[in-house]
Amino acid sequence: MDEKASLEGRKAKLGTGGLIALGLIAWAWISRQPTTAAEIITPVEPEEPMIPPVSPAITLKLLMWDAESPFEIGAQHNWSVIMENLASGSLIYRFEMYMNGQRFGGYTANLATDEIRGESQPYTFRTAGTYTLTVKAYYGGELLDEISSTINVRVPPAPDIINGEILVAHVWWEGLDPRKQITSDNTWPASQPLTISYKIKNTGNVAADFHVGNAFGVSNTITLAPGESGLVQQEGAVWYDKGLIMIAFTLYADNESVFVGPTIRINFV
Repeated sequence: MDEKASLEGRKAKLGTGGLIALGLIAWAWISRQPTTAAEIITPVEPEEPMIPPVSPAITLKLLMWDAESPFEIGAQHNWSVIMENLASGSLIYRFEMYMNGQRFGGYTANLATDEIRGESQPYTFRTAGTYTLTVKAYYGGELLDEISSTINVRVPPAPDIINGEILVAHVWWEGLDPRKQITSDNTWPASQPLTISYKIKNTGNVAADFHVGNAFGVSNTITLAPGESGLVQQEGAVWYDKGLIMIAFTLYADNESVFVGPTIRINFV
Protein backbone atom coordinates (compact mmCIF):
# COMPACT_ATOMS: atom_id res chain seq x y z
CA MET A 1 0.00 0.00 0.00
CA ASP A 2 1.49 3.33 -0.99
CA GLU A 3 1.61 6.58 1.17
CA LYS A 4 -1.44 8.12 -0.45
CA ALA A 5 -3.53 5.11 0.17
CA SER A 6 -2.31 5.06 3.79
CA LEU A 7 -3.33 8.73 4.31
CA GLU A 8 -6.74 8.13 2.83
CA GLY A 9 -7.15 5.20 5.13
CA ARG A 10 -6.33 7.28 8.23
CA LYS A 11 -8.81 10.04 7.18
CA ALA A 12 -11.49 7.46 6.77
CA LYS A 13 -10.84 6.15 10.27
CA LEU A 14 -10.86 9.66 11.93
CA GLY A 15 -13.97 10.92 10.25
CA THR A 16 -15.06 14.55 10.00
CA GLY A 17 -15.10 15.18 13.79
CA GLY A 18 -11.58 13.95 14.21
CA LEU A 19 -10.27 16.22 11.51
CA ILE A 20 -11.84 19.29 13.19
CA ALA A 21 -10.24 18.36 16.50
CA LEU A 22 -6.83 18.06 14.91
CA GLY A 23 -7.24 21.49 13.32
CA LEU A 24 -8.00 23.15 16.67
CA ILE A 25 -4.98 21.52 18.29
CA ALA A 26 -2.78 22.79 15.49
CA TRP A 27 -4.11 26.40 15.83
CA ALA A 28 -3.52 26.41 19.57
CA TRP A 29 0.07 25.25 19.08
CA ILE A 30 0.76 27.93 16.47
CA SER A 31 -0.69 30.76 18.63
CA ARG A 32 1.71 29.90 21.49
CA GLN A 33 4.78 30.30 19.33
CA PRO A 34 7.01 33.47 19.85
CA THR A 35 6.37 36.45 17.58
CA THR A 36 8.72 36.69 14.67
CA ALA A 37 10.45 39.85 13.53
CA ALA A 38 8.48 39.73 10.34
CA GLU A 39 5.24 40.39 12.12
CA ILE A 40 3.96 44.02 12.05
CA ILE A 41 3.43 45.65 15.51
CA THR A 42 0.78 48.42 15.60
CA PRO A 43 2.31 51.50 17.33
CA VAL A 44 0.53 52.86 20.44
CA GLU A 45 -0.24 56.60 20.36
CA PRO A 46 1.34 58.42 23.36
CA GLU A 47 -1.18 59.92 25.81
CA GLU A 48 -1.37 63.71 26.04
CA PRO A 49 -0.05 65.09 29.33
CA MET A 50 -2.75 66.12 31.86
CA ILE A 51 -3.20 69.92 32.15
CA PRO A 52 -3.89 70.80 35.76
CA PRO A 53 -7.11 72.86 36.22
CA VAL A 54 -6.83 76.57 37.04
CA SER A 55 -7.21 77.13 40.75
CA PRO A 56 -9.56 80.06 41.43
CA ALA A 57 -8.07 82.85 43.50
CA ILE A 58 -9.35 86.41 43.86
CA THR A 59 -8.95 89.29 46.27
CA LEU A 60 -11.28 92.20 46.97
CA LYS A 61 -8.91 95.09 47.50
CA LEU A 62 -11.02 98.15 48.28
CA LEU A 63 -14.65 98.97 49.09
CA MET A 64 -15.60 102.64 49.14
CA TRP A 65 -18.48 105.09 48.72
CA ASP A 66 -18.73 108.22 46.59
CA ALA A 67 -19.01 110.47 49.65
CA GLU A 68 -18.12 110.54 53.31
CA SER A 69 -20.47 109.29 56.04
CA PRO A 70 -22.95 110.29 57.37
CA PHE A 71 -25.34 109.87 54.48
CA GLU A 72 -28.94 111.06 54.46
CA ILE A 73 -32.28 109.31 54.01
CA GLY A 74 -33.46 109.36 50.41
CA ALA A 75 -30.01 110.09 49.01
CA GLN A 76 -28.59 107.74 46.36
CA HIS A 77 -24.90 106.97 46.64
CA ASN A 78 -22.58 104.80 44.55
CA TRP A 79 -20.38 102.16 46.16
CA SER A 80 -17.32 100.75 44.39
CA VAL A 81 -15.22 97.63 44.87
CA ILE A 82 -11.81 96.78 43.39
CA MET A 83 -11.24 93.09 42.56
CA GLU A 84 -8.08 91.31 41.37
CA ASN A 85 -7.90 87.85 39.78
CA LEU A 86 -4.93 86.02 41.30
CA ALA A 87 -5.51 82.81 39.32
CA SER A 88 -3.22 81.81 36.44
CA GLY A 89 -6.06 81.85 33.94
CA SER A 90 -9.30 83.52 32.99
CA LEU A 91 -12.19 82.65 35.29
CA ILE A 92 -15.79 83.73 35.77
CA TYR A 93 -16.45 84.76 39.35
CA ARG A 94 -19.75 85.50 41.05
CA PHE A 95 -20.21 88.42 43.44
CA GLU A 96 -23.00 88.98 45.94
CA MET A 97 -23.87 92.13 47.88
CA TYR A 98 -25.35 92.25 51.36
CA MET A 99 -26.62 95.17 53.43
CA ASN A 100 -26.73 94.41 57.14
CA GLY A 101 -26.63 90.72 56.30
CA GLN A 102 -29.50 90.83 53.78
CA ARG A 103 -28.62 89.97 50.18
CA PHE A 104 -29.80 92.67 47.77
CA GLY A 105 -28.01 91.91 44.49
CA GLY A 106 -25.28 90.13 42.60
CA TYR A 107 -23.33 90.00 39.36
CA THR A 108 -20.71 87.92 37.52
CA ALA A 109 -17.41 88.99 36.02
CA ASN A 110 -15.00 87.19 33.69
CA LEU A 111 -11.53 88.20 34.85
CA ALA A 112 -8.35 87.46 32.93
CA THR A 113 -5.07 86.51 34.60
CA ASP A 114 -3.88 89.25 36.96
CA GLU A 115 -6.73 91.50 35.85
CA ILE A 116 -7.76 94.28 38.24
CA ARG A 117 -11.24 95.66 37.70
CA GLY A 118 -13.62 98.00 39.49
CA GLU A 119 -17.38 97.60 39.90
CA SER A 120 -19.70 100.43 40.94
CA GLN A 121 -23.42 100.32 41.72
CA PRO A 122 -25.95 102.74 43.32
CA TYR A 123 -27.79 102.29 46.60
CA THR A 124 -30.56 104.42 48.13
CA PHE A 125 -31.07 104.60 51.89
CA ARG A 126 -34.68 104.61 53.15
CA THR A 127 -34.23 104.81 56.92
CA ALA A 128 -31.70 106.26 59.34
CA GLY A 129 -29.22 104.05 61.17
CA THR A 130 -25.94 102.18 60.80
CA TYR A 131 -25.42 100.19 57.60
CA THR A 132 -22.75 97.59 56.79
CA LEU A 133 -22.24 96.79 53.11
CA THR A 134 -20.53 93.46 52.40
CA VAL A 135 -19.35 92.20 49.01
CA LYS A 136 -18.55 88.46 48.70
CA ALA A 137 -16.63 86.74 45.88
CA TYR A 138 -17.47 83.14 44.89
CA TYR A 139 -16.24 80.58 42.40
CA GLY A 140 -18.78 77.83 42.04
CA GLY A 141 -20.17 77.49 45.51
CA GLU A 142 -16.93 78.34 47.28
CA LEU A 143 -16.54 81.66 49.10
CA LEU A 144 -13.11 83.04 48.22
CA ASP A 145 -13.05 86.51 49.76
CA GLU A 146 -15.27 89.21 51.25
CA ILE A 147 -14.95 92.87 52.21
CA SER A 148 -17.16 95.20 54.28
CA SER A 149 -17.72 98.90 54.89
CA THR A 150 -19.86 100.48 57.64
CA ILE A 151 -21.52 103.89 57.32
CA ASN A 152 -24.10 105.99 59.16
CA VAL A 153 -27.33 107.33 57.64
CA ARG A 154 -29.21 110.22 59.23
CA VAL A 155 -32.38 112.19 58.73
CA PRO A 156 -31.42 115.15 56.56
CA PRO A 157 -31.21 118.38 58.55
CA ALA A 158 -33.93 120.90 57.91
CA PRO A 159 -32.95 123.72 55.57
CA ASP A 160 -32.17 127.06 57.15
CA ILE A 161 -35.38 128.97 57.75
CA ILE A 162 -35.11 132.65 58.61
CA ASN A 163 -38.43 133.98 59.82
CA GLY A 164 -40.05 136.07 62.53
CA GLU A 165 -43.12 138.01 63.55
CA ILE A 166 -44.13 141.15 65.43
CA LEU A 167 -46.07 140.07 68.49
CA VAL A 168 -47.14 143.48 69.79
CA ALA A 169 -46.22 147.16 69.40
CA HIS A 170 -46.51 150.14 71.76
CA VAL A 171 -46.09 153.88 71.45
CA TRP A 172 -45.01 156.46 74.03
CA TRP A 173 -44.55 160.22 74.03
CA GLU A 174 -43.73 162.64 76.76
CA GLY A 175 -46.64 163.07 79.15
CA LEU A 176 -48.21 159.72 78.24
CA ASP A 177 -48.38 157.27 81.12
CA PRO A 178 -48.49 154.38 80.64
CA ARG A 179 -47.42 153.66 77.09
CA LYS A 180 -50.14 152.83 74.61
CA GLN A 181 -50.61 149.60 72.64
CA ILE A 182 -50.83 150.20 68.93
CA THR A 183 -54.09 148.97 67.43
CA SER A 184 -55.74 149.18 64.05
CA ASP A 185 -57.00 152.71 64.78
CA ASN A 186 -54.80 155.22 66.67
CA THR A 187 -54.57 158.93 67.52
CA TRP A 188 -51.11 160.38 68.12
CA PRO A 189 -49.76 163.93 68.57
CA ALA A 190 -48.18 165.57 65.54
CA SER A 191 -44.77 167.28 65.73
CA GLN A 192 -43.86 165.43 68.93
CA PRO A 193 -41.09 162.86 69.30
CA LEU A 194 -42.44 159.34 69.64
CA THR A 195 -40.91 156.14 70.95
CA ILE A 196 -42.31 153.05 69.24
CA SER A 197 -41.36 149.67 70.66
CA TYR A 198 -41.94 146.24 69.12
CA LYS A 199 -41.85 142.81 70.71
CA ILE A 200 -40.63 140.41 68.04
CA LYS A 201 -39.98 136.69 67.91
CA ASN A 202 -37.63 134.53 65.83
CA THR A 203 -39.86 131.85 64.34
CA GLY A 204 -37.11 130.40 62.12
CA ASN A 205 -34.63 127.64 62.90
CA VAL A 206 -31.44 129.72 62.80
CA ALA A 207 -30.27 132.81 64.63
CA ALA A 208 -30.77 136.10 62.79
CA ASP A 209 -30.51 139.87 63.21
CA PHE A 210 -33.92 141.58 63.40
CA HIS A 211 -35.14 145.15 63.04
CA VAL A 212 -38.39 146.91 62.14
CA GLY A 213 -38.85 149.45 59.37
CA ASN A 214 -41.74 151.76 58.47
CA ALA A 215 -42.53 155.31 57.40
CA PHE A 216 -40.86 156.62 60.55
CA GLY A 217 -37.53 154.99 59.75
CA VAL A 218 -35.93 151.88 61.26
CA SER A 219 -35.50 150.51 64.75
CA ASN A 220 -32.36 149.26 66.41
CA THR A 221 -31.22 145.69 65.60
CA ILE A 222 -31.33 142.68 67.89
CA THR A 223 -29.98 139.14 67.40
CA LEU A 224 -32.38 136.39 68.34
CA ALA A 225 -31.89 132.64 68.50
CA PRO A 226 -34.61 130.31 67.15
CA GLY A 227 -37.73 130.67 69.31
CA GLU A 228 -36.32 133.65 71.23
CA SER A 229 -38.24 136.94 71.68
CA GLY A 230 -36.93 140.45 72.24
CA LEU A 231 -37.66 144.19 72.02
CA VAL A 232 -36.55 146.76 69.46
CA GLN A 233 -37.39 150.47 69.46
CA GLN A 234 -37.70 153.50 67.21
CA GLU A 235 -36.82 156.59 69.24
CA GLY A 236 -37.49 160.17 68.22
CA ALA A 237 -39.94 159.34 65.46
CA VAL A 238 -41.79 162.52 64.44
CA TRP A 239 -44.71 163.16 62.07
CA TYR A 240 -45.16 166.86 61.47
CA ASP A 241 -48.35 167.00 59.42
CA LYS A 242 -51.72 166.66 61.01
CA GLY A 243 -54.21 164.32 59.49
CA LEU A 244 -54.77 160.63 58.82
CA ILE A 245 -52.13 158.27 57.48
CA MET A 246 -52.16 154.55 56.75
CA ILE A 247 -49.00 152.67 57.71
CA ALA A 248 -47.67 149.12 58.05
CA PHE A 249 -44.75 147.79 60.10
CA THR A 250 -42.27 145.50 58.36
CA LEU A 251 -39.97 143.07 60.18
CA TYR A 252 -36.58 142.34 58.66
CA ALA A 253 -34.28 139.41 59.44
CA ASP A 254 -30.75 139.60 58.12
CA ASN A 255 -31.96 142.53 56.03
CA GLU A 256 -34.64 140.47 54.32
CA SER A 257 -38.34 141.20 54.79
CA VAL A 258 -39.91 138.29 56.70
CA PHE A 259 -43.12 139.76 58.13
CA VAL A 260 -45.44 142.63 57.23
CA GLY A 261 -48.02 143.58 59.82
CA PRO A 262 -51.54 144.70 58.99
CA THR A 263 -52.06 148.26 57.78
CA ILE A 264 -53.09 150.56 60.63
CA ARG A 265 -54.67 154.01 60.80
CA ILE A 266 -52.94 156.82 62.64
CA ASN A 267 -54.67 160.17 63.05
CA PHE A 268 -52.13 162.91 63.93
CA VAL A 269 -53.62 165.82 65.86
